[in-house]
Amino acid sequence: SWSKTTVDSTGDVGRWPSLSLDSSNKTHISYYDMTKGDLKYATNSSGTWATSTVYSTGDVGKYTSLAYRNGYGDKMISYYDATNGNLNASYRAPEMTEWVRQEVDTNGDVGLYTAAGWSLGWMHIVYYDKTTMMLKHAMKTHDPAGGGPWNISDIEMIGADGGQEDLYTSMAIGTDEKVHIAYYHFTNGDLKYAVYDPKAISPSWQIASVDTNGDVGFHNSIVLDGNGKVHIAYRDTTNGDLKYATNASGQWVAEAAVSEGNITGGSIAVDTNGKVVIAYYNVDTNDLRIAGNALGVWRTESVDNSSLYIGTMASMKFDSNGKIHLAYYDGTNFDLIYNKEN
Repeated sequence: SWSKTTVDSTGDVGRWPSLSLDSSNKTHISYYDMTKGDLKYATNSSGTWATSTVYSTGDVGKYTSLAYRNGYGDKMISYYDATNGNLNASYRAPEMTEWVRQEVDTNGDVGLYTAAGWSLGWMHIVYYDKTTMMLKHAMKTHDPAGGGPWNISDIEMIGADGGQEDLYTSMAIGTDEKVHIAYYHFTNGDLKYAVYDPKAISPSWQIASVDTNGDVGFHNSIVLDGNGKVHIAYRDTTNGDLKYATNASGQWVAEAAVSEGNITGGSIAVDTNGKVVIAYYNVDTNDLRIAGNALGVWRTESVDNSSLYIGTMASMKFDSNGKIHLAYYDGTNFDLIYNKEN
C-alpha cells in the first residue's frame, strides 16, 4: 500500500522533481515552480513537510537535479537559468542559513538536462550545451560555500535536441568515486553510457553505445547495485516500450521490460537485495506505474491513477528498509506529489 501526500499545490509546481534520501530516510526534493519561474526545495526532515524557494531571479529551476551528501548533510542542486542561458548550482550545508548560488557555466546557452552527483572528494554536474550541441561535465572539489573553480570539459557531441522539454541525462557515482552517466544521442537516436574516473592520472570519459535498436534512450535513469554493476531504464520511442539494460553479466544486455502501450518517463532504483524497480507513466491508461523483476520476470502495478498526466515526471529511491519513495508531478492539478510505500 502507499501513503500519498500533496507537498506543494501553490501554482503550477512540481516539474522536474529530483528526490534524495538522507541517512535517516528523510526526503529531500528539488523542483521547478513554473508559475513563478523559481527553483524550489521541499523536505520532511523536521517531521512535517516544508517548502522553500531556493532561487527566484529570472526564470530558473528547469531540469533540476538534487545531490545529497550523506554523512554530512550537504545539498547541491543543479539547474538551468533560462533567462540567461546558464548552468547554475546552489549549495547548502547544515550550518548554513541560506542557499549559496554559483554560475557554473555561462559560455553560450548551457545547462539543460542536468544531472548532479556528489562523491567523497568532488561535486559533478553533467549537462547539455545547446550552442555547441555538446554533452558536458563540470567538476570541482567539495566546497559547500561555493568557492573554487569548476573544471569544465566536453564528453561528446550529441546533436541538436529539437527543442524537447522532457529529455533526461542521468548520473550514478560508485563507492570508488567513478562517475557513470546514461544519455540520449539526439543525432543517432541511441542510448549511450559513459564512465569517468576522477582519480586517474589522466582521466577521460570511456563511452559505449548500449542500445542502437530503433530510436531509444529518452527518459533514461541510471543506478548502481551493491556490486557496482550498472542498471539503466529508458524509453523505446520506436515501439513505445519501457526498456531495461544492464552490464551485470559482464556485457550489456537490453530487453523490453514493459510493453503495455505508449510509455514515457522512467526512474530506476535497486534495493540492497539487488531487486530492480522502475517507475514510469503509461500514456494510454493515464497512471503512474512501477515494474519490478524480483521474481525473475517483469511484473507491474499501478501506484497512482487519480488524475490525468499523473507521474509524467517521477523520481524514485529505495530507503534503508527497502521501501520505495516517489516524487512526481500531477499534470492535471499542477502539484508536487510524494508517495511512500508502506
